[in-house]
Amino acid sequence: MWLFEVEDGQVIYNVTFDDKGRSIAEGLMPLKRAIFTKDMAQDFIQSQIAPYRGSKTLHTFKPGEKYSFAGQAFTCGAQETAIIDDANGVMVVWVQKGIPSVMAVSPAMVRKTH
Repeated sequence: MWLFEVEDGQVIYNVTFDDKGRSIAEGLMPLKRAIFTKDMAQDFIQSQIAPYRGSKTLHTFKPGEKYSFAGQAFTCGAQETAIIDDANGVMVVWVQKGIPSVMAVSPAMVRKTH
């Protein structure tokens, strides 16, 4: 976890590693009363999907739409956007309601272990 100073506070950048030290999830969210702007979320999203920008399997899902990733079924929640490229192993979810956040995950993060 890292903290970055932003307008009115700090933003948490969180990384989850697997047992081999590889990142399997990364997220960004405001701490306390920090202002988490649309630009911050968009910059994070664009950096995560940059390697897949030309991919024909990259899709964006809006609230209420169903999608799958790594063999799991999901539905976008209210004020949520999901950008998925299952073929390339990336899912980015931007939650804009409540405490806003954006998270990018690999299939290893969502696979059932039992």
